[in-house]
Amino acid sequence: MHSSTQKWREVLLTLLRGFAFGALLGAVFVAGFLFRSAMPSQAQGNRQYPLLEQAHGLLVDHYLRPLPDATQLEYGAIRGMLATLNDRLTYFIEPPVA
Repeated sequence: MHSSTQKWREVLLTLLRGFAFGALLGAVFVAGFLFRSAMPSQAQGNRQYPLLEQAHGLLVDHYLRPLPDATQLEYGAIRGMLATLNDRLTYFIEPPVA
């Protein structure tokens, strides 16, 4: 009878350890999911054009009319960059729309 009680105790301990491990694993997953925005991503850490990003953010937050789509804004930024070169032989050709 003593060995039967001990077997149940071992089974219960094993189940308890499994439950604790599963709960810990779940807590780590949930914490990572909740705090993912608090961690700076590599793209945020390597900002090459912070002024352009700031101007875009201000447009998104405060512009009163609907903004053009992201592609049109990007093409406009490229055309503006190339225009500052004052070189008539350097220009941007938009890719054909399929």
